[in-house]
Amino acid sequence: MQLVNNLLQDPEPERVDCGFFTSNIDKMPQGYFVNNFGIGFNAFVVHQSNNEKLKKKLNHINFGNLTYGLNIIKTLAKQDTFTVTIKTANETVRYGNAYFVTTTNHPYFGGEIAILPKANIYSHQLDTIIVEKPSLFKFIHLFGKLLKDGSHVNAPQFHYIEAKEIQVTTQKPEFAQIDGEDYDAQDFKLTFKIDHFNLLK
Repeated sequence: MQLVNNLLQDPEPERVDCGFFTSNIDKMPQGYFVNNFGIGFNAFVVHQSNNEKLKKKLNHINFGNLTYGLNIIKTLAKQDTFTVTIKTANETVRYGNAYFVTTTNHPYFGGEIAILPKANIYSHQLDTIIVEKPSLFKFIHLFGKLLKDGSHVNAPQFHYIEAKEIQVTTQKPEFAQIDGEDYDAQDFKLTFKIDHFNLLK
């Protein structure tokens, strides 16, 4: 009924951005994402959470998020660094100490955490975020800034690149996640482009 009312009051759909990608993933040679495509730390957390038997049990008693939190702690100890090359029409940059890489369509990461506050679903641009591995103390400090005021974006370990088309290449097997769906660890060769879809208000 709400959908019908919205159509009657404002029949024109809203045009918003989404991401399109081509990849070397056998199960997903191309596709779209509304939120983000992540490689490394965040994808490893998603992989462990999605495949955690304990999560299924805890979900029954509404404690599923506890598993996610525990897996963040476990992943801090397990996730290693990797090399990633980012290429746009204007530049090519290489990071040899990447901890995670996320190409995103909007500010939020894992729900309501603004990983890149300036990202915008109306900008007609995608943003690739690269975070280089900090010390454990620095990680906790950055995470606090992330939750508090978004000033983590000023840290020397935090980088982002904005463009309509972005190529991402990794040189070591890492897990990936696309809008929360995890994919097995592998090297990645990805091309991201901006696309659009119509959203009913």
